[in-house]
Amino acid sequence: MMRDLVGYAIARARHGLGHRHGQAARTEVPPRNACDDMAVRQTNRIRFRPPFLRKGWATVNAMPAGELLQACLFAGADEAYAVLDGCRTPDLPRQLRLAGAEYWCLLSEGLDPVLTECAPYLVRLHREAAQVTAVLRTCWDRHGGIALCPPAGSDGWPLREHLRAWLRIPRPGGGNRSFRFYDPCALLTTLPAMVPERRNAFLAPLGRLYVEGATPDSLVEFRRGECAQGRLLPVPARSPSKAHASDAPRTANLA
Repeated sequence: MMRDLVGYAIARARHGLGHRHGQAARTEVPPRNACDDMAVRQTNRIRFRPPFLRKGWATVNAMPAGELLQACLFAGADEAYAVLDGCRTPDLPRQLRLAGAEYWCLLSEGLDPVLTECAPYLVRLHREAAQVTAVLRTCWDRHGGIALCPPAGSDGWPLREHLRAWLRIPRPGGGNRSFRFYDPCALLTTLPAMVPERRNAFLAPLGRLYVEGATPDSLVEFRRGECAQGRLLPVPARSPSKAHASDAPRTANLA
């Protein structure tokens, strides 16, 4: 994992060096993700437009998967967590600071500033924190995060320590490999393949884990002791009047 981050950091540094030497500016492209190869993600992905900035509201122009995520995250609770991928969302630490979020880097402290930009972060979410939830929307649209609903009273620091312990997992033939559980594609591939004991050990402190499914308008829920492939949550169907409405933006309360 550290090797992947170093490679990404070198590319970012070369990009900045080119600007200082007068090279033409280039649009920064996030690292390639296997999810982007799926044709359905190119043609039917959820795209969040700029919010109306009514507190706790965001604009979406797809099926209401965002509404379903909001309902799951804050069902009977005011707080939840997300793990967001800095590799998929440029300048993520700065966005979190500006939003006033409470967050923890999952990598070792004292990293080079360039590496901290592409590290994964555990972020506390609150029902009323619209700015923090806006960052979650940005990362979710880039396939760069998962959402967690741990048991009531869970604290961020113990969750961080638990997640850090799973950044590397054993290989079947010996040795270890990185586990990018905050990448939806990696999670949906690796978690069902684990033996039940290890999968339950990973999920136990996390309560309910939510991840984008095979299509951008789907949501998969994982819980300890339940189906290895997770449970595909049905997206609420629109009423007939909404189904034939114009393409005007629809709103979903995500905070």
